[in-house]
Amino acid sequence: MESLTKNKQSIETIKAMTKSVLSKDISSDQDAVIELKDGWFNVAYRVKLIDQTEVILKIAPKKDVPVMTYEENMMSREVMFMRKIKALDIPCPEVYGYDDTHTLCDSDYFFMEKLQGDSLERIKTDLSEQDLKEINESIGVLTKTWQHEKAAYFGYPFLLNLQAPTWKAAFLKMMDAVLNDGKRHFVDLGYDYNVIMDTIHSQQDCLDEVIDAHFVHWDCWDSNVFVNQHQLSGILDFERGFYGDPLAEALFRMKHPDQLIGYGKTNFTDNEIKRMRLYDLYLALVMVVEDSYRHYDTHDIRNYGLYQIDQYMKEYSQK
Repeated sequence: MESLTKNKQSIETIKAMTKSVLSKDISSDQDAVIELKDGWFNVAYRVKLIDQTEVILKIAPKKDVPVMTYEENMMSREVMFMRKIKALDIPCPEVYGYDDTHTLCDSDYFFMEKLQGDSLERIKTDLSEQDLKEINESIGVLTKTWQHEKAAYFGYPFLLNLQAPTWKAAFLKMMDAVLNDGKRHFVDLGYDYNVIMDTIHSQQDCLDEVIDAHFVHWDCWDSNVFVNQHQLSGILDFERGFYGDPLAEALFRMKHPDQLIGYGKTNFTDNEIKRMRLYDLYLALVMVVEDSYRHYDTHDIRNYGLYQIDQYMKEYSQK
């Protein structure tokens, strides 16, 4: 996916970054540095070292590139969360080194382990029903496990303006931030901004049930699940994580039955359903607004988000 936020670098700069952080040279092979195209925000490269070891380099957007409020300091969050989740024995890449000095590159970057296999999104049609069932159950189990990571506050690390002592307060700040991001770029959401926020406030009391701030990956879709030899080999892309309600996880957006079974929750109260629908709306708003910041080469993401916003507003604005 092409995006305005991708901060691409020259081979010479990548050589210098690799030498500085890993104390190793890159291979002389023609394919020593290959850009990975799947990401939407950071640019990522597969880098082959002189000893033929392959690592992944991720580079944040330039500081002067406009990003959404929750995307500020996102690479710092990703590195922090990956280290914390790795300590819980969750299969995710090891962080080999992180540089936020901006001496060799004009933005933050880090090197990490290259997972074996390919994304579930790419290979799921080649898997048997039993393989898919076991992999999806594993996603549910891992999601439940990484939620053991907790914080004393709700919201996004490294973003004090998107943190609060209660989940309701933090989530309302998150919603307010994405709407303000949309206003800055004059994004058409299909509904008046004040009407959307009024509808959110009409449902806010259901958020009071959330007492503890759990780690939420929020972005664990099939594209961020790696599979090797018919088994889950790792989870990627922790940069959108925050501390909040476990029901904000991606598996509760998809309602995949095997993932829910693996997680251990298949029934929901009325208040839990209201909360999950609010998180559906938050994701839809992000999808629509981010299109105006990224300048994607397709409007599929925005159009899907607009459809979801419309569905939510029709469902709840009459209540």
